[in-house]
Amino acid sequence: MASWEKYLRNIYYNPANPASFAGPDKLYRFVRTDGKFVLSKYKIRKMATTTGTIQFTKRPLKRSFQRNRVIVIGIDDQWDVDLMDMSKFSKFNSGYNFILVVIDIFSKYVWLRPLKNKKGESVANALKHVLSEGRSPNRIRTDKGQEFRSRLVESLLKQKNIQHLFAQKYRNQS
Repeated sequence: MASWEKYLRNIYYNPANPASFAGPDKLYRFVRTDGKFVLSKYKIRKMATTTGTIQFTKRPLKRSFQRNRVIVIGIDDQWDVDLMDMSKFSKFNSGYNFILVVIDIFSKYVWLRPLKNKKGESVANALKHVLSEGRSPNRIRTDKGQEFRSRLVESLLKQKNIQHLFAQKYRNQS
């Protein structure tokens, strides 16, 4: 092993060093300013990949896509409600298969309630529990799932004088 490889490993794995556990660019800048060795970025990357001692991670891709805007007046104007499927982990979660997720769109406040199933009765009871905490929205937006269109959920929302909106499916318009 060459002395410059030991030098790079010492820089990379020493937490006291400002370039420790950094990417190839920062490592290259540090080596260049330190002046002990003249190494190219290519050489640093090649040494890292061939020996497997230094792991450089790539930055995640930024994927931006157009979203529909939702205009709300203030807190508790509109809530988004959906179910999160956790059935994969039900044996670790005392048999809970779903989580009811309720988000106040304006304040981004979140309520989470575990559910054993996604029947209308379970969803209505969880929604009733969220609404019993003192806050109540003007509108609730859900998907068109049967659990949200159930008689019990609709009657609860009607009783609390909450307008129920259904989200449209995403359509690619390209």
